[in-house]
Amino acid sequence: MEVIGKITLYSAGFGALVGLVSGVLSSAGISPWAGLFIAILCIYVLVYKLIPSALGVAKPAPPTPAPPAQMPTAPQMQQPPDKRKIFTTSFLPFFVMWLVLWIMVYTLII
Repeated sequence: MEVIGKITLYSAGFGALVGLVSGVLSSAGISPWAGLFIAILCIYVLVYKLIPSALGVAKPAPPTPAPPAQMPTAPQMQQPPDKRKIFTTSFLPFFVMWLVLWIMVYTLII
């Protein structure tokens, strides 16, 4: 699976988990702003801590240029994305799953 697909799956799964927690906390009488704060904190942890370590891209490997006399014969490995690309790729799946499950759990419990 490609790196972008893995990032999307991690983000959607983590967003679903945070949506469940936020929905339960909101229906228990805790302020809805606390659920939003939890989601913002979790997207930070997801983007800057979990996804890079899970994909093994915490420290990007230095590029190794091919010698000028040779053409590369094997397919090049996919370059790991930087943290800005991880954030822009993972935000929408996280937000959608978080919002849908937060509303659904809150509605079902009330």
